[in-house]
Amino acid sequence: IFNANNSTFSVFKGIPKLGTNIHSLYHDVKSSKLWIGTFRNGLFCYDLKTQTYTKYLPSNSIFYLCKQHNGRLWAATTQGLFYYNPSSDNFVVFDYYPLNNAFIYTLCVDNKDNLWVGTTLHGIFCINNKNKVVGHWCKEAKENFRDNYITSIFQDSSGTLWIGTNNYGVAFYDLQKHIFRFLNTNIQLTQSPISSIIQDNRGILWISTGNGLYSYNKNKHLLIRYTIENGLPTNQFNFSSSLRSTDNLLLFGTVKGVVILSPSTLNN
Repeated sequence: IFNANNSTFSVFKGIPKLGTNIHSLYHDVKSSKLWIGTFRNGLFCYDLKTQTYTKYLPSNSIFYLCKQHNGRLWAATTQGLFYYNPSSDNFVVFDYYPLNNAFIYTLCVDNKDNLWVGTTLHGIFCINNKNKVVGHWCKEAKENFRDNYITSIFQDSSGTLWIGTNNYGVAFYDLQKHIFRFLNTNIQLTQSPISSIIQDNRGILWISTGNGLYSYNKNKHLLIRYTIENGLPTNQFNFSSSLRSTDNLLLFGTVKGVVILSPSTLNN
């Protein structure tokens, strides 16, 4: 637990058998519940008011959690895509092949409440919120898609969807032509596994990778790379480990702890 008021960390001890390999957190503000996805130890729901918890097993390993505006909570697991059914208090598999048994790595709810689903083998899917039609992009089916291993999905303030891949850098969705295009501005970025993508309060994208941290000003087409030579403790960032705080600081998880930066102090 990070206390931003005095910049101190403390270990969460509310769930004795939680374990130490945590992959995803989702804070449900309305219910004051914290959903905690672990690697090989299932999914926990911790009530912040009563300090009690419940364990669920849609899969042993949960890699990402998110909630649609309509209230549906989704869990990305190594054994398929699941959603929470509050009436029966359990998780139900999304019955659509291959999402019902694929390794789901990441999720994103866009501004139209559609759910984007990133897999490790089958590319990216989009579940339309209105008609439940599932769109699919992968190397085998779409001309301009180059990697089936999706590591991050992010929608920026202008509505553009950004996709991080494990083997071919960053792609973005062309809203006019309805296809994905890949950034080819930097060969190091193209060859780096993408860990996460977020946006600062000025609209600049921040892309953490296995080989440094990048800022991308899409209006200027300006890409800047930051490494240990610029003061980072390591060039290796953790997957799905980034956050923009309410006071516009950016936090990134690395293999050597948390990096906190104020983007306004950097020349980008």
